[in-house]
Amino acid sequence: MLNFKPLPFHPLPDLKSTLGKWIEKLAKANNITFRNIFIYITAIGKDIGLIQALSILTELPEEELSKIENEIKKEFWKYKDYCPIKNCKFNNKYGFHIFRHLVHKHNLGVMWHQCPECDYKAKTTRTLAIHLANKHDIKAKWYECPHCEYETKLYSSLNQHLAFTHDIGVKWYGCPQCEYQSKHSTSLKRHLALKHDIGVKWYECPHCEYKAKQKHKLREHINFLHNPAVKMYDCNYCDFKTKYRKVLTEHLANIHDIDVKWYQCPHCEYKSKIKGDLNTHLAFTHDIGVKWYECPYCDHKAKSSGNLAKHIAFTHDIGAKWYECPQCEFKTKQRSNLNRHLANKHDIDVKWYQCPQCKYKTKQNSDLKRHINNRHDPNAKIHECSYCSFKTKYKLSLERHLSKIHPINHKKKNEIISES
Repeated sequence: MLNFKPLPFHPLPDLKSTLGKWIEKLAKANNITFRNIFIYITAIGKDIGLIQALSILTELPEEELSKIENEIKKEFWKYKDYCPIKNCKFNNKYGFHIFRHLVHKHNLGVMWHQCPECDYKAKTTRTLAIHLANKHDIKAKWYECPHCEYETKLYSSLNQHLAFTHDIGVKWYGCPQCEYQSKHSTSLKRHLALKHDIGVKWYECPHCEYKAKQKHKLREHINFLHNPAVKMYDCNYCDFKTKYRKVLTEHLANIHDIDVKWYQCPHCEYKSKIKGDLNTHLAFTHDIGVKWYECPYCDHKAKSSGNLAKHIAFTHDIGAKWYECPQCEFKTKQRSNLNRHLANKHDIDVKWYQCPQCKYKTKQNSDLKRHINNRHDPNAKIHECSYCSFKTKYKLSLERHLSKIHPINHKKKNEIISES
């Protein structure tokens, strides 16, 4: 066995802390970097094990050290390209990146940099420099947008502004399954998981068979179904109840119009409970606050970059992606049109809309609404034909019936009305 000497200083371990945090304290007490002391401990641990190595270096009994929570993988030195922390799958062939990962992900070996102006401290000098520039105007450099009055102290923020506001330098992440695209790779991953079950990480309930694609959905499920001690907030106007006061407030505002803050359009009677909806209304109805996107091939302009892209694809066939039917010669520039065609013409991936009051079902939600209104709505106004027993709930249908079935009588009636 190699001959290793104990460290000069070794603070007593805190049983409420972890082994990794204690090694961090050992490094600070002996004025050694966390990386060097970790490599030193690893070299000894390969021969005699981690706990025994720490016992030799600190002259503390192994029984005492074994009581500390150990978050480090067993025989982690055999997998030197992987993070040594349990349940962490991060890997990199360069040791420098492993230790940088320990700092930023696990808060081990952090050398904090204190702000001289306030209590803020950072893990890196670069982060501290950004803080000093943004909060204290120390060595601040302003970056100006060449297209508008926007300015920022961060070069990265300028690039984000150019991408999201002016569509300059944008890298689009397109969904391979549908027309969705995003400026964020993380948003695309979320879309693929939620909409297409691709790359899904399932969160399973420990109490039942429920599972969710989002962690907060699992928390909500457990809170609602498996936590009887939680206080419930009941709606005084319906059967709705929730475990969150905020959700009850939103319910009262949206469903019962209680304590609603309305955002009123200053130009018409439109109002909304959501400020963003009012801004959209102002832009699309009154052309206020609109950023116009002009087509480079004609005089057309759109109020969103997405609508401009659709115009260019549909009108000028530039950047158009054709969706072809595998059963016939039909093709379209919209995936939703292809899905509708497959359902209506070939009965592929059909979503049926079932009437809750009879056996009627249809492939179109609009047809179901029309059916319910015609067949099951007792309060609907009936329009009756003056010449036969025909009746309908639609005035337009009555007009069509009169023109086709009673054209002579209908024409005479219109002439009399016009003369009077």
